[in-house]
Amino acid sequence: MFKTAAVLILAVLAFPFSTVSQQVEQPLSMETCVADLNTWSSGLDGIPFGDQVRSALKPLTQKEMLRRVGILNYCEASSLTQMKAVPVAQRASLDKLGISSGGIQLLRENYMFERSVRYFDFVVRHKLLDQFDREDELGER
Repeated sequence: MFKTAAVLILAVLAFPFSTVSQQVEQPLSMETCVADLNTWSSGLDGIPFGDQVRSALKPLTQKEMLRRVGILNYCEASSLTQMKAVPVAQRASLDKLGISSGGIQLLRENYMFERSVRYFDFVVRHKLLDQFDREDELGER
């Protein structure tokens, strides 16, 4: 059963990352990116995934979390582009999103873990774990 749960969790984790949209409807300014990051991470700063994070994310839909991850990806890519355009010594002052401290990554991971847990909870709630095991044994992936 542990192997089954581990395989299912890995499969569930892979699916949400593969569906993250990299497109943002309109270009965002770095100020908007920083404001979004600060708003979304309020109360979650530095907290690893667990009950407190799950409670904070519970009101968000899957679609909203996916939208936020797409925005975080866009903002991070934009910030990295700006930072790479200047000498290394000046990059730290441009890191307004805290990329080097891992803050943006932790928030993104919290959204993706919450989405994955919800997928897993759905599978368990609808008693699909046995079907998953049978199909996996048959090589249906």
